[in-house]
Amino acid sequence: MNPYLFTTALTVLIYRAVKGGSLTGRGIAAAIATALVHGAHPWAAPFLLLVAFYSLGTAATKAKHGAKAALTVSSTSSGSSARRGATQVFANSLVASVLTALHAALYAPSCFAAKDLLVVGIVVNYAAVTADTLSSELGMLSRGAPRLVTTLRPCARGTNGGVSLGGVVAGAAGAAAIGLLAVALLPFCSDWSGARKAAFAAFVAVAGTAGSLLDSLLGALLQETVVDVRSGKVVEAPGGGKVLVSSSHSAASPSGAAEPSRKVVAGYGLLSNNGVNFVMALLTSLAAMGVAGWWWHGDAFLALRELVGACGGNGFCAV
Repeated sequence: MNPYLFTTALTVLIYRAVKGGSLTGRGIAAAIATALVHGAHPWAAPFLLLVAFYSLGTAATKAKHGAKAALTVSSTSSGSSARRGATQVFANSLVASVLTALHAALYAPSCFAAKDLLVVGIVVNYAAVTADTLSSELGMLSRGAPRLVTTLRPCARGTNGGVSLGGVVAGAAGAAAIGLLAVALLPFCSDWSGARKAAFAAFVAVAGTAGSLLDSLLGALLQETVVDVRSGKVVEAPGGGKVLVSSSHSAASPSGAAEPSRKVVAGYGLLSNNGVNFVMALLTSLAAMGVAGWWWHGDAFLALRELVGACGGNGFCAV
C-alpha cells in the first residue's frame, strides 16, 4: 500500500494506543508487527480492515467500561483492565496476517477476482473478530439476562457462551460494517457487478455473525466459567487468559472450615479466551474460503488445487 498513508495511519494508531491506554507495551509491539505485515501488501484493504477492527473494538471495549467491570470480578488484585496484550492482538489477527502475507507473496494480482479465496479469508477473519468483540462488549450492557448458547437457559453476565439479543445484533452490525468496508476498499475486477458486490458484503456479514456465535459455542464448551462464590459474579482474567481455581482461593466458612471461594460452573478448561478467539477466527476463515470456493467453482477442493497449481514456477499466482 501507499507508504505515506501507511506511515501516517500507523503513527496515529500508536499515538492513540499510548494516550488512550488501549494496549499494553507488548500489545503495542504486537500491533506494530501485525500492521507491518498488513502494510506490506500492495492493496490498502487488509491494513484498513485491521484499523477498522481495532477502532471498533477499542470503542466497544471502552464503552461504559466501569459499569461492565462492576458486573464481573477480576481474577487479580489489580482489577480488570481495558488494555489488551500481545496474545490478544495475535489471537484476533494472526490468521489474517498469515493470509495477508501469503496473498502478498504468492499472488500480487491487480484486482480482486472471484477465485481469490485468500482475500475471502482475510475479510471474513475481521468480520468475525469484530462481531465477536462487539457482541461480547456491548452485549454485557443489554438489559435482559444473557442465555447460555448450549441450553438457552439464563446465565450470569460474563459467562462464557452467554448470548443476548443486544449482543447478537451488535455483532451482526459489526460484521456488516466490515463487509461494506471491504466492498468499498477492495479493487474488484471488471466482472464484479453491483449485485455481486452486494452479495459478497452480505456473505461477509453472515459469515462474521456465524463466527461470533461459533465463538460463544466454543466458549461454552471448551472454556471454564468460574464464579466467585461470595458475590455470585463471573471471575475474569485480565489479558484473556485462564482463571485459576486452586486451594489458595478459599475462605473460612461460618463453621471455621475452609471452603472454596471460586467454583467452575460451566465448560472444560481446554482453552483460554484467547485460544477460543484464535480457533474461532481460524475455523470461520477456512469455512468461508471453502464455501466461497464451492460457490464460485462448484468444488472448494478443486479451487484450492487450482490456487496451489497457479502459484508454482516463478512463485506468483496469475489471475
